[in-house]
Amino acid sequence: MAFDIEQTADALLTRLRAELAAPGLSYREAPVRLTGGYDTLTLRFALDGAKPPMDGQLVGRLFGDTPDIERAGREAAIHQAVAAQGYPAPPILHLSQGLAPPGAFVVMPLVPGVTLRHAMGNPRTLWKSPVLLARLHARLHALDASMLPLDERSRAMANWPRMLSGQAAAAGVEGFGPALEWAARNAPTTGRRSILHLDFHPGNVMVADGKVTAVLDWANGTTGDPASDVGTTMALLTMGPVEAPAVVTPALNGIRKWLARRYAAEYLRLSPLPPESIRYYEARRCLTAMLHVAIRRAGSTLGERDQYAWDGSQQVRNMRRRFEAISGVKLPIL
Repeated sequence: MAFDIEQTADALLTRLRAELAAPGLSYREAPVRLTGGYDTLTLRFALDGAKPPMDGQLVGRLFGDTPDIERAGREAAIHQAVAAQGYPAPPILHLSQGLAPPGAFVVMPLVPGVTLRHAMGNPRTLWKSPVLLARLHARLHALDASMLPLDERSRAMANWPRMLSGQAAAAGVEGFGPALEWAARNAPTTGRRSILHLDFHPGNVMVADGKVTAVLDWANGTTGDPASDVGTTMALLTMGPVEAPAVVTPALNGIRKWLARRYAAEYLRLSPLPPESIRYYEARRCLTAMLHVAIRRAGSTLGERDQYAWDGSQQVRNMRRRFEAISGVKLPIL
């Protein structure tokens, strides 16, 4: 999603002035774009004339003109539910669900530290990181999920093969029928309901002085089977987008596989789950990403395709191979 930073900053200030009843509000520090966010815009800024707690360093997460007007509210509810139980998610200081520019947005305090992905450049942190991730993830899944209602996203997850089949048909994408049938037939059943992040990886964990300061980016958050969160993380750790020179790719792939294995071993030690369920959800993450790539390639321009981080040729090959290894079902070559 494209954003004009200057226009967006002006629109954001106008909305904050109105919604905070502070007509004299101005920027003490003009908005600066932060990295991350596929279809959102994340800005760091500070305000003059704001009352506590809006008077410090802030982060605005803008959802733009997304048709899902409830998305900002859902993300704010997840932040509130996990933070109320002592989990390290930044509090939502302001929620705006208006349709006028710049669209729906949330405002949070700026979290100290760097991402765990950045900190893993230190060998000592790299060695500790899979255990840290596993413990943090198991801690999330142990929270009380009843604090969140069973929303439409939770219900949609149960019918995702049918939903994706419809999207593929609408885009004229063929060849995924057997894979979707396998996914529908083999979906695990579970009586356990946990709060899920569904984008849980080192790039969304902030650390400072060796301690976790926050887990960020709850846009995919919902409730459901914790195995789906673990399987998704396994796919993210081994196949998720990472920018690196081609010469280091073999070594990096080895590190990523080690990281995923150690993460899974520690998680299962703390919170046992059926390994076959984790593999199913790992395959499902590959399948959904492959379908998304195929749909975008069928109907998007090259520039739009470049915005999707999972559209790299090597990633597509890795996802196809991993899905086929787990399911025994062939995917089309994209």
